[in-house]
Amino acid sequence: MSIVHDQFLEVISVGDEAWRVCDRRVDPADATRVLGFVEWRHDHFELLRIGDASAVCEHFDCLDAALEELSRRLRSVASASAA
Repeated sequence: MSIVHDQFLEVISVGDEAWRVCDRRVDPADATRVLGFVEWRHDHFELLRIGDASAVCEHFDCLDAALEELSRRLRSVASASAA
């Protein structure tokens, strides 16, 4: 099941408590479309961001906060590219 979070993010369920997060603007056949994975881990949501020089793992209290972090980063990159 796939849901659209905002203008940038598509969230795809990959398990009962795990999601793949993609950049909706990138072609589905392009591996750079995948921004990261979010998983419920006991008492928090763990976001594994990929695509940067190295993978970064962050923890959040709710799924929306993890998704907003990815969306914020995409808005920042989009703004920098437009300048």
